[in-house]
Amino acid sequence: MFYTSCTMVCPLIIDTMQLTAHALDERSREGLDLLAVSFDPAHDDVATLHRYAKRRNLHSPPWTLVHAEPADVRKLAAVLGVRYRQAGDGEFNHTSELILLDADGRIVARTTTIGRSDPGFVQAVRKALAAAPGSGPG
Repeated sequence: MFYTSCTMVCPLIIDTMQLTAHALDERSREGLDLLAVSFDPAHDDVATLHRYAKRRNLHSPPWTLVHAEPADVRKLAAVLGVRYRQAGDGEFNHTSELILLDADGRIVARTTTIGRSDPGFVQAVRKALAAAPGSGPG
C-alpha cells in the first residue's frame, strides 16, 4: 500500500517491488501481478494513478495501481495487517512492507526489507509462482 504524493518511503516500496520482480527469471515474471493500493483515495484518483504509473514506468501488466473508498482501504489494510494513519500535514504514517498473496488472496509471505530485494522474499515469490495453477510444463 502506498500513496502517490509520498516522497520518502513509498517510492522505495515501488522500487523494491520492481527489484523483486527483476530478481526473477523472465518466465516467472510473466506470472507475477504487482498491485499497489493507495492509502489516499481522496487525492489518488484514476487520473493521478495513471500519471504516476506513466512517470514511474509501471506498465500494465504486471502493474495495477488502484484506489478504493476509504472504508474499503481501511478494511484491506486490516486484513493485510498494514497500519496507517493520516498525519495533520496530509502525509501518511504507515507500515512499509511487501506482501505476497496467492491466487486466492491468502498471505504467503511478507518482508519489511525496503530499498533492496529480500532474497527470502524473492524465493517465496518463486515458490508461489511455481505452485500457481497453469505454471507447470504443458
